[in-house]
Amino acid sequence: MNVPRPLFGYLSLIVLALGLRLVYTLSLPPKLFSFDESDVDHIAWNLASREAYADEEGPTAWRPPSYVFFLAGIYKIGGHNYRLARLVQSLTGTILVFLIFLLARQLWPARAAVPWVAAWISACYPFFIYYDGALIAESFIVFWSVMSLWLFYRWQERPPSVSRAALCALAFAVLSLAKTIFIVLFLALMTPQIYRAWGGSERLARLRTLFFAGVLFALPLLFWGLRNQRVFGSFLLDAHGGYTALGDIVFYRETKEGRFGDVVNSHPWFQAGQKMNEVDRNKYYLSLTKRYMVDHPKQIAYQMLLNLKDFWRFYPRQDISFREGTRRLTLISLLTEPFLLIFGAVGLIRSREEGTRLYPIYGFILLLTGIHAVLMGQMRYRLPVMPFAILFTAYALTHSLE
Repeated sequence: MNVPRPLFGYLSLIVLALGLRLVYTLSLPPKLFSFDESDVDHIAWNLASREAYADEEGPTAWRPPSYVFFLAGIYKIGGHNYRLARLVQSLTGTILVFLIFLLARQLWPARAAVPWVAAWISACYPFFIYYDGALIAESFIVFWSVMSLWLFYRWQERPPSVSRAALCALAFAVLSLAKTIFIVLFLALMTPQIYRAWGGSERLARLRTLFFAGVLFALPLLFWGLRNQRVFGSFLLDAHGGYTALGDIVFYRETKEGRFGDVVNSHPWFQAGQKMNEVDRNKYYLSLTKRYMVDHPKQIAYQMLLNLKDFWRFYPRQDISFREGTRRLTLISLLTEPFLLIFGAVGLIRSREEGTRLYPIYGFILLLTGIHAVLMGQMRYRLPVMPFAILFTAYALTHSLE
């Protein structure tokens, strides 16, 4: 299979990836389109303009901080400018294409065509472009997911390297402060590294490096938790989980039917929660959710099966309206998702002999699948998995051609 000459190939990728994103971003009106965008934007603008991590009620831990700080940094430089923020995300989306290229080259150095095929698909993938235009954390999480795993693989080339360990740990800290479930992934990846270092050569150097990486990873999380301890009297990383769990698990049917807002306003559990502060409300909602899961195991199992189906399905929800049109997004989905998921599964199977090297990606996919089997599963939450679906699709395509 012919591989593009590097300089021409790189320039072509930049033109295609950035051009598609700019065309879409510049077509959007300078306003917000969803509750999540408004929620994140409000905290980010307060941080940029008043240096206060706060919403309309005061100091908050409702949203994890890394994406909010990213958005606030843009606002600090360019003012409360939605279009500028989307343009910056278009740039990071273009960089993501090259990160996917680099990760593919790291995984399969002997297969020169795989990185190029993965990069071309990533440049054109419509939902990367779509979420680069949304002021929510999704595209930010995708970017740092790929960045973290690429840096992890680079670190594994030279395990005693302090600089590579530091970059990997800090990237995972940024990712975990955008979505806290990735703390589990970092700890899972560190466990076999400790085992290998303990029994291998350069044991002391590798153990020191692992300890250093663990400290660097933990420090940003510790500082944020201590901030919340000081403000709310409780050490936590976000106060969003209880509300999300209650809506996604206890009031599953009402959420799926679009009636969750009515429940919030009328149900005594929510009315009781509104009398509490943010942290106590989060604990209260989590306790109600845990009790419900223990009391209704069959219902939870049924909901998990439905969530798995929704997480991996080929098209977005049909019961809600999208600004671009539900039919249009469904058509775009059916032109891309079946191809990438089916060929991605083929590539994953064909590369199974390299499983000892690919286990971080397996862990990433299983972690997101598992958490969204319990909580709500939908295409939007699958977005961080799609770079790896693209990588395995590229592997399958080039494997067939070769």
